[in-house]
Formats: sequence, structure tokens, C-alpha cells
Amino acid sequence: MPAADRREVKRLPWMAIGSYGAGMAITALIAFAAFRNAAAVAETGRWTLHTLEVITRLQAMDSAQIEIESAERGYLLTGQAEFIARFKRHLAALRSLAAEVRALTRDNPLQTRNIDTLAAPFDALERSLHRAIALRDSQGLDHAAILVAEGDGIALQRELRRNLAQMIRHENGLLALRRAASDASQRWSGIAVVGAAAVALTTSAFAGWLVLRENALRRRVEAGLRAEQERWQAVAAGTNDGIWDWDLRSGATWLSPRWKAMLGYADHELASARPTWEALLHPDDHAATFAALDAHLRGDVAIFSFESRWRHRDGSWRWFHNRGLAQRDAQGAAARLAGSSQDINFGVAPGCTNT
Repeated sequence: MPAADRREVKRLPWMAIGSYGAGMAITALIAFAAFRNAAAVAETGRWTLHTLEVITRLQAMDSAQIEIESAERGYLLTGQAEFIARFKRHLAALRSLAAEVRALTRDNPLQTRNIDTLAAPFDALERSLHRAIALRDSQGLDHAAILVAEGDGIALQRELRRNLAQMIRHENGLLALRRAASDASQRWSGIAVVGAAAVALTTSAFAGWLVLRENALRRRVEAGLRAEQERWQAVAAGTNDGIWDWDLRSGATWLSPRWKAMLGYADHELASARPTWEALLHPDDHAATFAALDAHLRGDVAIFSFESRWRHRDGSWRWFHNRGLAQRDAQGAAARLAGSSQDINFGVAPGCTNT
């Protein structure tokens, strides 16, 4: 496998993990921010409704004040008792509404002071009515009308209307601010949702690209491995030597059919494993063989080259000339050893083939 492919094989899983991790982290942050913003929207909405309740009651107080003034004038003009009852009914409603507004604005010191100022002249309004009634009964309509037009009653009503208008303006200002904040929060929520969707789509697209790239790389690596195996098989089939391959990290070993045949075995009769060839190696050659092997793996010698004896199926010992070369990683450590074994049994001195 080319070094670039090996690096990419190692890098792709970490890229996928990083992509998913980053996407999840960003999505989690957006979700948290959206949650906080949704809570802020709900809180702003609650305060907006609260402000509308205050404004509704202040407007009802303004209407009640107008009804009080109308009832007072109606009695002075007609002398009918129903106008007195109407005056008292609306004055009671004014008191009740003032208490509700005070409860609703207890978190706002300015409005609390305003409503206290507003409610102070309620008793004076009632006393003003009683004086007008007494004056009309004792001195006639003209004198009562002068009292209503020029007395403290009209001043109290004007002050009441002025205070109500001031409170309504204040609450309308709060309403505008809270609606603006709610609109901004809702816009941000929309942006957050779109952003989360964009991050999710981007992460998914990148992860999909990584999967496609990994699949393409896997197919290329597998094709390379197949080609390498085919080359090895071609070399093994086209040479009189036995070919072997040993993965030093996994321990996996491959012995070619020719290597097994040189010892009298069919391919399926010997397992391609280290214990197999260790068991067939002459006991007297073990130490020297592994010493030469270790020297090559350490890098003391460039090529592993050694002659050793192996037990044939018929019980005889055959001399092989073994040659191999280690493949090393980036740190120079041996990762794989591959090579060949040549039957030199007929090239050694008589008496050395069987011991």
C-alpha cells in the first residue's frame, strides 16, 4: 500500500470523528442558545401580556372617570337620583381598578407612586359631589353649576385625567420596548433554526463525502492488495523457490504452495503459520536462524540471508537458503518480512543433507 494511502486510511476515521464531534458541538450550542432564546421569548411575551393588562385597566379607569364627571353634571341638570347612584358605582369601579393596577405594577416603583398619587383624590371627588348636591338643594342649579365649573372638583378631575394619561404613556412605552425585544428574539430563533439546519446539512454532507472517500480508498487499497497478491502468486508460481510472508505485528504468516511442496506437502496439508515452520526447522539451526533474523530486524544487516535445515515429509532434512527483506514503518521499525527459500540440498557436501 502506498504511504499516502496508509496515511489517509489513518486520517479518515479521525476526520469523520472530528466532523461529527464538531457538528454535534455546534448544534448543541445552537440548541442551547435557541432554548435560552425561546425562554426569553416566553418571558417577554408574559411581560407584554402583563403590560397590556395594565393598559386595559388604566383605560377602564379613564372611562370610569369620564362617567363620574358625566354623572355629576347629569344630577345637577336633572336632579335625578339615578345619576348619584351612577356616580357612586363608577367611583367604586375606579377604586377597584386602581387597586388592581397597583398590584400589577408593584414591580415598577414609578408606576406604584403614580397610582398612589392617582388614587389620593378619590375621597375628595366624593366630597365634591356631596357639596354640589347640598348647594343645588339649598341655592339652586346656578350656584351648584358655578361650584362644579370653578371649584376643586373640576381641578381634581383634570389632575386625574393628566395622571392617567401619563401612566398610559409610560405603559405604552414599555409595551413598545417589549414587543421590539420579542420580535428580535423571534428573528434570532429563526436564524438559530436555520443555522442549526445548515450545520446539520453541512456535517451530513461532509460525513457523506468522507464515507464515499473512504469507500473509494478501500476499493483502491483492496485492488492494490489483490494486485500485490496476484504478483506474489505469479512470482511464486514462476519460480522454483518457496515464497513466504510474515506480518510481524499481527503474526499472520503466508507460505506459498511451492514452499510446502519442497518439503513434500500439498498446500492444504500444512497451515500457513509460524508454529508450522518453527516445528519443521532443525533444532540445531534454531538459535543461529533467529540470531540472523533478529540482526536483520534490528537493522544490523541489510538483508536476511541464512542457510538452515528443514524436515521433509519423508523424515529427511533438506538444506534451504533463506533470503528476506523487512518492510519498515516511518520510525524504522520492522513491520513485515517477506522473502524466499531455495532448495540447495544438492549443493551441499555429501553427509550434510541428512543429520
